[in-house]
Amino acid sequence: MHDQDRSVTKPFWYSLRWWIVVALAVVAATAFLPALNNGFLAFDDDENFVENPWFRGLGWSRIRWAWTTVLLGVYQPLAWMFLELEFVFSGLNPRGYHLVSIGLHAAVAVALFALIVAILRRCGWPGNQDGPREIHLQLAAALAAALFAVHPLRVEVVAWASCQPYLPCALFSILTILAYLRTHDEPAADGGRRRAWTMVTLALFTAALLSKAVAVTLPLVLLAIDVYPLRRLRADLDLRHRAAAILGEKLPFLALAIVFVGLAILAKQSNESLISIEHYGVLERLVQSCYGVCLYLAKTFWPQDLVAYYPLPRRAAMMTWPYLGSVALVLAITLGILTAGRRWPGLASAWIVYLVILAPNLGIVRISNQLAADRYSYVASMSLAAVLAYGVVLVLPWIERRRHRVVALALTSSLLIAGLSALSWRQCRTWETTAGLWRHVHDHGYPDDVTVLFNLGLNRSLAGDDRGAMEYYARALRSDPRNPDVHNLLGAALLRQGRFDEAMREVAEAVRLEPRYAAAQNDLGSLLARQGRLPQAIGHFREAIRLKPNFPLARRNLARALLDQGRVKSAIIELQEGVRLSPIDAMLRNDLGLAHAQAGEPQPAIEQFAAASRIDPSLVSPRINLGLALEQNGNLDQALAQFAEAVRLEPAKAANHILLASALARAGRTSEAAGHFHAALRIDPNDREGRAGLDQLRGQTRAKGTGVSRGALDEQDHEGH
Repeated sequence: MHDQDRSVTKPFWYSLRWWIVVALAVVAATAFLPALNNGFLAFDDDENFVENPWFRGLGWSRIRWAWTTVLLGVYQPLAWMFLELEFVFSGLNPRGYHLVSIGLHAAVAVALFALIVAILRRCGWPGNQDGPREIHLQLAAALAAALFAVHPLRVEVVAWASCQPYLPCALFSILTILAYLRTHDEPAADGGRRRAWTMVTLALFTAALLSKAVAVTLPLVLLAIDVYPLRRLRADLDLRHRAAAILGEKLPFLALAIVFVGLAILAKQSNESLISIEHYGVLERLVQSCYGVCLYLAKTFWPQDLVAYYPLPRRAAMMTWPYLGSVALVLAITLGILTAGRRWPGLASAWIVYLVILAPNLGIVRISNQLAADRYSYVASMSLAAVLAYGVVLVLPWIERRRHRVVALALTSSLLIAGLSALSWRQCRTWETTAGLWRHVHDHGYPDDVTVLFNLGLNRSLAGDDRGAMEYYARALRSDPRNPDVHNLLGAALLRQGRFDEAMREVAEAVRLEPRYAAAQNDLGSLLARQGRLPQAIGHFREAIRLKPNFPLARRNLARALLDQGRVKSAIIELQEGVRLSPIDAMLRNDLGLAHAQAGEPQPAIEQFAAASRIDPSLVSPRINLGLALEQNGNLDQALAQFAEAVRLEPAKAANHILLASALARAGRTSEAAGHFHAALRIDPNDREGRAGLDQLRGQTRAKGTGVSRGALDEQDHEGH
């Protein structure tokens, strides 16, 4: 009997499921392979990864940071722990992070396939009983999941490292719904198993929230699923008691959602991201929300001109027909779908779920100056995929009656998947560099937007082209003369051009336009310090720190001004706080070492110089300072090693050779000292310090009557004539 059971072959649809899983993962990953060539962008990636020391590893201090930080106004501790683990394996190589994002996206595609199958079965296709119907169901779900997975609207989430938290959130959200459906598969009499699955559902929902707060709408999604396809509120049931029971079981989910909504609001407030009603009214927010719905639908069916930044129009523009027309369109679609709800309850449920998931990011609660963002449609679009699968299941029995219909469907599906994959492949490349990203926005619909122009200008400045940058800044100011960001960036470019007075005017104008602009306050303080106006400079540095306590550069500038005033202890306090905020900033530690040295504290100075050299071994000044401090502390041999390393790092700098030569002379190594004095004079024959050091070395040698050979001492003289 045992051998006979083992020889029984499983039905075709059972093995088909696994082929679909593998194919989906491959298709979903392949469409985004160009993302592996993307770098970290100066578009949140710099603050999240490049300049962030706190996510680097999985030590207790890093884990504690992940659970307490609201960096960039976001609370996502579980996502940070995933990123900390990625750092363990990839360091700061962006390819590792993009590889994980592609893998997570493939997992989301597979999980979505499972979810669509589970939903369709509860819509009237009982699985595992009818072979052809099961095959129809799996093929329809696979097609819908594949089209979702390769769609260019997914690119922002997959190709931008800072968007990775959306992926575990989406995965845990799908698993939450699957666990919820499994809960209600259990017989009502088996309360123990139901409670166990409810706890699993709650745990998965918590994981989704800890990855990204966009999961807060899941309790409402579960309520929509209760209506359809679970039909837990049918007219033939005791609606009052059933509704009370359903709401009661959602209370833990709603409580969690409320907690995370509160955390999200606090996080945004800490980053000053929330925009008050006075700045953007309720009516404008409602219009923006409806326009966002239409925009996401339009980009779903015609994925062209997808960009990283959709600028928010001015308030007056929101009252024009394209925006007001979107309100009428959303109302018409909603009324039409709800009217057809009796006949097509699945369509009504999917539309409600789509709106519910989009709602937090549509603009009712304004958190940025963007009209919309592709990433906000990632989870919501899954409900559209379910509708597509439902429609395919309906027509498959009709299609399979004729061979040419089957061929047409297969060919159309393949072309759609290939075409969307090609578009995603191309879209991934727009995220390769920061300059390319903003150039793409500029060239695809927003050539006169001030944010686009000043970002293009900033990237020209970073590339060393300040003249090109200033052309963009001038265009930006023509679009918005009162934009403080542009005035401040223009001031920085003018300063690098040596036009100090003009730079001062532009930065001062930025502060006048927006007194709460911390970066401009810091920049104005730096300019005042250059003029020797230290009290005024210190006032602006302190204001920058008050506005943005986590601002190490402002603390460093404040400390330098305090040192210039002779207030060494106060400077040390500021620098210590700066180091605490940014422990991997080598120049902050170098400045702290200088302050300790000025305070007559050699050992703390040596520790800070050594730390700066470890953090950035390519920096010369911390090594020179370390060498000087070591020599002053009686460690000449160690000092020589630091001076020698400075010469190795910057061999074309005469001062480094002179420093090493002087130390070698003090160590009695006159021949080597002479060699480095000569090297300094070859670099700069007019260097007085080098010639004086060589002359002194000659005098010492003559006085002793022994030592370095005449040829070595006179090398420069022979070369000079």
